[in-house]
Amino acid sequence: CPERMKQTPSSSLSNRVRRALALVVVVEVVEQEAVVLEVQEPVVLEVQAVLEVQAALEVQAILEVRAILEVQVILEVQAILEVQAILGALVSMQQQRQGEGEGEGAASAKMTRLKQRME
Repeated sequence: CPERMKQTPSSSLSNRVRRALALVVVVEVVEQEAVVLEVQEPVVLEVQAVLEVQAALEVQAILEVRAILEVQVILEVQAILEVQAILGALVSMQQQRQGEGEGEGAASAKMTRLKQRME
């Protein structure tokens, strides 16, 4: 029995020491992870910032391309309208010339008839 009594406290002490050591190890691991997380947090924030900037630049590029395409469409429509206006003016001028030519021809024919009658 005395031997057993000596072993029990020793065994109990050993268990307590083991638990205390395990607790110390757990605390150290938690502290190390906390330090790692503290170091990683700025890196994560920096990566997030880079991704946000990248997304903003992509959106800006898309908007710029859309604006350029809209301007191109507007310029093409303006060019078409200008060509149509020029063609319309040319047709109008040609019709006026034809009308004047017909008018001159008719006047000329009348003059010829008048001359013939007078003779």
